[in-house]
Amino acid sequence: MKVDPAFREVMALHRHSPPKARAQMVVRWLTCPFERLEKLVPRTGRILDLGCGHGLFSSYLAVCSKERTVVGVDIDDAKLAIAKRAAEPLGGRLSFRNDISATLAEEKFTAVVMVDVLYLMTAQVQRDLLRRAAAAIEPGGSLLVKEMAALPKWKFDWNRLQEVAAVKLLKITRGAGLHFVAADAQREWMVEAGLDLSDHPLDRGYLHPHHLLEGKKSQRYAD
Repeated sequence: MKVDPAFREVMALHRHSPPKARAQMVVRWLTCPFERLEKLVPRTGRILDLGCGHGLFSSYLAVCSKERTVVGVDIDDAKLAIAKRAAEPLGGRLSFRNDISATLAEEKFTAVVMVDVLYLMTAQVQRDLLRRAAAAIEPGGSLLVKEMAALPKWKFDWNRLQEVAAVKLLKITRGAGLHFVAADAQREWMVEAGLDLSDHPLDRGYLHPHHLLEGKKSQRYAD
């Protein structure tokens, strides 16, 4: 199997990371369409990876384009410590922090990316986070939200079983339980936030029902 050279570079950055973290990143890479996602992220500008975990996708974005400045944010300080150490060779092009509220309130980004984050929050918190993320995007920028679709049902059921194990049993992922909100509701919230929506099914070749909502912020929101 051909391995993406950029992913090899990311794992080289993590050569000093704990074996458990490295194993989790490899599994995550094999089960999520990161290569397809990366192609939808702007090649230049400031990118916010919201809910970055160990920094796998944040690092991948920075490695794939030197014209990106990537900021990863997460609430798990243990994972952030691993991400920060791996990011050191990239200097200021890749950084990590744990203050989500301040980052969204005080800074603007070319794009905000969320990969399998919302389902760990209640519906009201999801709606509020999407609103704040949309507000943090520059006019002409984008909000990319990758979650799991409800169909095909067998893929959704498999994903639910896996997430129950990760969140409630193994405690690999932190969150307020599992809250799978229908994509139609998330679309509505993103439109309410001033974004023009497009859909990208990404599940082909994967056991999980990966689906992306891409919201573009119109230039009419420019100051």
